[in-house]
Amino acid sequence: MPRVRPMHLEYPDERQAYATADSQYFYGPDMLVAPVTSPGATASVSVWSPPGQWADYFTGKTYTGHTTRTITAGLTPMPVFVKSCGIVPTRTGKVTNDAQNPLTKATLTIAQGASGRYNLYEDNGTTTTASDSATTGIRYTENGSGHTLRIGPAAGSFHRQVTHREWAVKVLNARAPKGISVNGELLGAGAHHWDSTTRTLTVELPRHNIKAPLTLAYH
Repeated sequence: MPRVRPMHLEYPDERQAYATADSQYFYGPDMLVAPVTSPGATASVSVWSPPGQWADYFTGKTYTGHTTRTITAGLTPMPVFVKSCGIVPTRTGKVTNDAQNPLTKATLTIAQGASGRYNLYEDNGTTTTASDSATTGIRYTENGSGHTLRIGPAAGSFHRQVTHREWAVKVLNARAPKGISVNGELLGAGAHHWDSTTRTLTVELPRHNIKAPLTLAYH
């Protein structure tokens, strides 16, 4: 599970990381959260973005880093940004609880602009034994106009581990794709959606065995 970290631990050499320590924080290494604490249906908050590019997690709008800007937000959602190269896994859809709803559907939100990687850790929710768990390596790479997402086979096992999963991939700060393939086979037009307003590409991948590798490529 990602850890909440103060700004200066991620950017100890940046003066603004200390100045904004009481108003924004990191959730893991690549997700920046700037909660709005003022009363009212809308409010504005000053957000400092560290070096790099940062995509709004909810709207897809991308900002250049090493700058401070005022962001206006409503009751939902709060200002949340993902650094280019960041990979954020979440459940696809809402569930009442994790214990009775195994992770059979998951979404990977990727901020385009740089290569990155992530290790998805899973266990049964009660174990204290490291061997009673599984890790799935996820790697996103960019090479010119080519983009590749590799989801490795799950390493390890635990009680009630799912055998198959449906992945959805949401790419922020993307361009309209000219072609998309999964494990070398072209994907049908109905399996992906391009939103030109938010510059967001969403791809629905077929149900897949978690013990086999999966590669998504687009250009």
